[in-house]
Amino acid sequence: MELDCLECGACCRDNRVELEDVDIERFEKAGRGELARPPYARRDDGKIVLVLQRDKRCKHLADDNRCGIYPVRPDACSTFPAGSECCLSSREEELGILDGATAILD
Repeated sequence: MELDCLECGACCRDNRVELEDVDIERFEKAGRGELARPPYARRDDGKIVLVLQRDKRCKHLADDNRCGIYPVRPDACSTFPAGSECCLSSREEELGILDGATAILD
């Protein structure tokens, strides 16, 4: 199955992304240290997590499903396995896509 993440972006919706030290260091080195602080991130249960918008989309997900911080995105995002059970489940739950070949349901 071949998936086009720009056609979907389901993994960037209603997903908890915890920032690790390496993510925060990457932000700092790129001159984007603010990404680890409000309004982009918050503390939750002792972890720093990316903030979601009211519609539960990642604050960095653009309308064209492109990541606004792609070059410095957290490891949890860059290593998310496209086509995995988590991916397919997100596609179904968030967008109503039943498999890689099925169009979005109304």
